[in-house]
Amino acid sequence: MPAEIELIHGESLATLKQLRREERRFSALITDPPYSSGGIGLSSKTRRTSSKYQNGNAQKKHPEFLGDSRDQLSWMTWYTLWLSAAQPLLIPGAPVMLFTDWRQLGATINALQSGGFCYRGVAVWVKNNARPVPNGFRQRSEFIVIGSNGDRYRNDKPKYHDNIIQASVPATKHRIHSTQKPVELMEQLMDAVPDVGLPVLDLFAGSGSTLVAASNKGIPCVGVEQSEEIYTLALQRLDELKN
Repeated sequence: MPAEIELIHGESLATLKQLRREERRFSALITDPPYSSGGIGLSSKTRRTSSKYQNGNAQKKHPEFLGDSRDQLSWMTWYTLWLSAAQPLLIPGAPVMLFTDWRQLGATINALQSGGFCYRGVAVWVKNNARPVPNGFRQRSEFIVIGSNGDRYRNDKPKYHDNIIQASVPATKHRIHSTQKPVELMEQLMDAVPDVGLPVLDLFAGSGSTLVAASNKGIPCVGVEQSEEIYTLALQRLDELKN
């Protein structure tokens, strides 16, 4: 039987309140929140996401996504709020995997712990096709901050995972989101989800890569996306899985 995949149109904190009222439970939190990064000053952070994360000469402009223009203090406060709200919905030992970049790595680790989770380390996503940087070092990696809801969940048969994951960034012509993650990458993260039959939670679903990967792996998943335009595009992508 195919895994149940659900995509909710809504803001993360408001949706978490609704999920709590419904007494929903989740096996893991895997999500790619807005980094509020892309520059060293406020003027850089507040640029439109289509220009911040795409070349100026890109022929295809991706939809703008929300929540990517906070300064670091407000970003960490917001991050801690939704992590704290998500924590009661996760089973004991549930893994938490949060995407971030080099600028926000330290802040993400702090927010994870402020949100009530145990910090378990960092995985590295090696982007095989990252763009070169003139006179600088190519940013060929992003990071996944790993945590757990208390002690790690212990499977009857232990699983072992490498913290170095290689996967190419999706080609621009195949993307519906500026920072779209490859399904291949998300599938590898799904291997760390406890096999308890409960859904994975993705509070910033974006293009829906987490949900596609969960479907491919036969794992139920609930995603939340605030932007109406991106939500609609992600729904279309998920509908294609049924055909």
